[in-house]
Amino acid sequence: MDTLGKKIRTLRRKHKLTQQALADGIVTASMISQIESDRATPSAALLQHIARRLHVDSSFFESDLLDKSDELQNYRTARNLIDRELYAEAISLLQTLSWPLSPQFKAEVVYNEMANCYIKLGKLDDACRMYESVIQAGYEKNDIATTVHGYHNVGIVLRRLKRDRVARMYWQRAADLLEQNPDIQMPVAVRIYSNLGRIYLDERNWQSARETYQEALSLMNRFGGNFDTAKVYQGLSCALMQLQEFDLALAYIDTAIAINVTAQNIKGAAKCRINRSVILRTAQRYHEALEYVQSLRSSVSDKDDLLMLAIHHELALIYWYVDDYEGVLAESDMALRRSSIAPEVEAELRLLRARIHVMNGSVEFALREIERGRRLLAAGPPTSLWLAFQDVRRQCWLKSGREHDAIAECMAEAEQLVSTDRKPTNQNISA
Repeated sequence: MDTLGKKIRTLRRKHKLTQQALADGIVTASMISQIESDRATPSAALLQHIARRLHVDSSFFESDLLDKSDELQNYRTARNLIDRELYAEAISLLQTLSWPLSPQFKAEVVYNEMANCYIKLGKLDDACRMYESVIQAGYEKNDIATTVHGYHNVGIVLRRLKRDRVARMYWQRAADLLEQNPDIQMPVAVRIYSNLGRIYLDERNWQSARETYQEALSLMNRFGGNFDTAKVYQGLSCALMQLQEFDLALAYIDTAIAINVTAQNIKGAAKCRINRSVILRTAQRYHEALEYVQSLRSSVSDKDDLLMLAIHHELALIYWYVDDYEGVLAESDMALRRSSIAPEVEAELRLLRARIHVMNGSVEFALREIERGRRLLAAGPPTSLWLAFQDVRRQCWLKSGREHDAIAECMAEAEQLVSTDRKPTNQNISA
């Protein structure tokens, strides 16, 4: 379907007129060019002049002009509805625009506005679809900045949908585009690399996490600005801890703590301090870690459920490594009373308690903790935690004289591991 601009261009060429000739004495040739490419809409008076030179009646263009005016009015009304937080009504109006969009609108702007409305309404899959359209519009215009922002935004939404691997793919595409176009300076690159670093941490890809967080730090130094620097230092320290570069990990987490303290981010500082304890424990500096966490305990309110849970959890783990089993039971008991406890954390604590009960000869209590803990584990291939529960349960059976059950389970577990082609993290399967 021909637009107003296309109709004017066709008639001008039919009469062998240049844009300058059509514009002469009325407007500039540049304005005629914008009208023909639908980037500008002529007034009714201007349209009459153009129609006269093209030897047609102005009514020839009236329906096209009305359509453009109606669409523009609908768009302006939609923007007003967005400002008033009436997102569903705004989307309904935006959807009345002619698709594909007329050149009088910036497609990427409209798609972004619709995506934001869908996010506000909780329709995240629809938001992803709109951001995909932003990416397409960016590629069509060879607009790297628009494309990178589209990749970044769709990754954020996918992360909320817990589709982390797909989010990583989009963020990696954004990073690749930025690397291919080094002359384009975009501060959003900091967030892209920070997000990638977090994904790599979750995937236990420690080296990639380290590299992407280091790139994020380099970009922050280049751009300056208001970025969550503490989180980048915190993520980098976690990656370094897993790579057993403990001194460097401690240096980075201390930097993160200092940044949070300066910003008066009390909770952020507390979380980093707990991470510091984890680094000390992982480095087998148990007594130093214990002293450090105990000092934290007095500075955190008991009403802060999440932080107190983290402290109880960390203390229970440290007490295990220093053979203070009464301390493990006491701290795990306080942690298990917290309403905010995550299933994996609860399972880990119940495993510790089961091991202590086995050592104390309390098989019944151990089996009770094992069953409670196993119910918390997600279905799927056996994890190291699942294998650890199986190992403790076999120890219970051996203590109860049920050697045949222990042997049968070992054989079943071995068959399952072979069938899933998975090497167990815990290699000590005892019978």
